[in-house]
Parts: sequence; structure tokens; C-alpha cells
Amino acid sequence: MSTVTQANRASMLRSGGGALFLGGHALFKAVGWRTVPTTRLVGVGALLALLQLAPHVFALAALVVIVGVAIADRMQHPAQSADLDRADGAA
Repeated sequence: MSTVTQANRASMLRSGGGALFLGGHALFKAVGWRTVPTTRLVGVGALLALLQLAPHVFALAALVVIVGVAIADRMQHPAQSADLDRADGAA
């Protein structure tokens, strides 16, 4: 039987939080806009797969995954991103 250390608990909490956020937003988009955001589903899978890494490596890797999802979303929908940029500049 393996013991769960404090660092492992923290890693599971960070992974679960990020995965819960990405999964919840994917579900929201699926219900609200009837579209499946694959970037978020891939992000959830990557965060859960990263649980196998050491705790000190996990924090940086989780940050890379979440930033990667944000960049991929912006690249997938450049017209919406441009609209948001114009709205921010006009205000």
C-alpha cells in the first residue's frame, strides 16, 4: 500500500482544480453553444496524465497545459479574438 504525501495531495488538488475548470467550461460550451471544445478536453486529459510526474515538475507542466489551451483557443477563433481586441480598445 502506498502512502500519499503532502506534496502528492497538493499535486492532485492542482490537477483536479484545473481539470474541473476546463471540463466544466467544456460542458458549458457543449450545452450552451452545441459545440465540443476539443482543446479543453485535450487539456483535461493532459492534466490528468501529468499526475504521474513529480510534484515540483507538475506545477510548471500544468501551467504550460492551461496556457496552451488558451493559445489554441485564440488560434482556433481569430475572428472572435479580433472582435474582443477592438472592443477593449474602444472602451
